[in-house]
Amino acid sequence: MKKIYANTTVSVSELRKAPMAVVEGSQGDAVAILNRNEPVAYLVPASAVHRNEPVDLNDSDMDSLISTVVEENTEALNGLRTR
Repeated sequence: MKKIYANTTVSVSELRKAPMAVVEGSQGDAVAILNRNEPVAYLVPASAVHRNEPVDLNDSDMDSLISTVVEENTEALNGLRTR
C-alpha cells in the first residue's frame, strides 16, 4: 500500500460526480484521489499553492524531483490514457 500525503481522500468516481464539492470540502488542503483504494493523483486547490513560498531548487534537486514525480505517477497516467 502506498503512503498517502493528504488528510482527505476521494475516489475517482466522487471526483467525477462533483469536482467543486471536492475542492470546497478540502478546506484549502490537498486531496488524494484514489483508484481502487490506491492514490493515483493529488488535487491541490489554488489557495494551498498561493499560501506557500516559492522554493529555490538547484538543477540537481529539480532533476531528482522530476524523476520522482514521473516514477510515482507513470502508472496513473497510463491508466488515464487507456480510458
